[in-house]
Amino acid sequence: MGFIKGGLTLSRYRLTQEPEDLTDEYLIESLTQKAFVDIEKSPEDSSQGWVNFFDIYSTEFKPESFRFGEFIAFSLRKDSRRLPAKILNRYYQIAEYRFVAQTGSKPNTFKKKEIKESLRLDLLRRSLLETQILEVFWAPEKQEVWLGGQG
Repeated sequence: MGFIKGGLTLSRYRLTQEPEDLTDEYLIESLTQKAFVDIEKSPEDSSQGWVNFFDIYSTEFKPESFRFGEFIAFSLRKDSRRLPAKILNRYYQIAEYRFVAQTGSKPNTFKKKEIKESLRLDLLRRSLLETQILEVFWAPEKQEVWLGGQG
């Protein structure tokens, strides 16, 4: 929330074309189509999309949540998680040891890929998310867009 509080890195852009008719219905539909999808309990490694300017957990867009006088404001939220290769390899070695102990033989190439993918999905699901927010402040009448990130 760099515009609202805290440090701010700001970039200002001038639009070269006139914006289309920016009706509330058009903006709601456009923001909703590319709204943020939460990946907290899923194995995906990243997700990004539009969220409410004042509430990064809300993807409900109403004119009062994005229209502020001559300005239009919303945020781009990106959640991502990383799984370091060393961690995946460590857990793979443990899984391979258990496989050999149970079956008496090493896993073949297909089984190795299956074990690694299963471990990767499980570890991603359990890893912490990092959230980044890019705030968008748009002045259509001035043909300017300001992008603010936490600095």
